[in-house]
This record gives sequence, C-alpha cells and structure tokens, in this order.
Amino acid sequence: MKKRYASHILIINNEFHKNHIVELINHLYSGHYPLTEEQAMTEWIGGTIIIQGDQAYHTPHVLTPTEFSTDYCSRNSHIKRL
Repeated sequence: MKKRYASHILIINNEFHKNHIVELINHLYSGHYPLTEEQAMTEWIGGTIIIQGDQAYHTPHVLTPTEFSTDYCSRNSHIKRL
C-alpha cells in the first residue's frame, strides 16, 4: 500500500528539507520530493518527518538543526513511526 505524507520539514541523512512529500510503500520509505503544488492522495501532517534507513518517523514539532542535535533536550517531543 502506497502512502504520501507532506510536512514542514524533512530530515534525511542529517539534511533538512523544507516542505517535502515522503512516499511510503507498506510503511517503508521509498522516496521524497519537494511539495511544489497540491498532490492528490497526500496527507498533510505538518511538523517534521525523520527518515532513518527505510523507516519514517513523525513529530508534530517543526525541528531546527539545533533542536535535532542530541545536545538539545528542552522540548518534550512525541515521535511516532509512520
């Protein structure tokens, strides 16, 4: 089953991308691309999507590079697997 999610920030390989769409097939990462216009069958979830290997995770917070580092822990963020 193929799903598409759009968010404010995508983090992949420690690179930050603004307003991107992530495609998942059977809950596994299959690709991403910039959100340039509304896409059919795409769910806007906002916040930040983080890709680790073939897994995708989401937090409702818009993370900055400083907040993403392991030294910054002041925000209570809930992260769930997509």
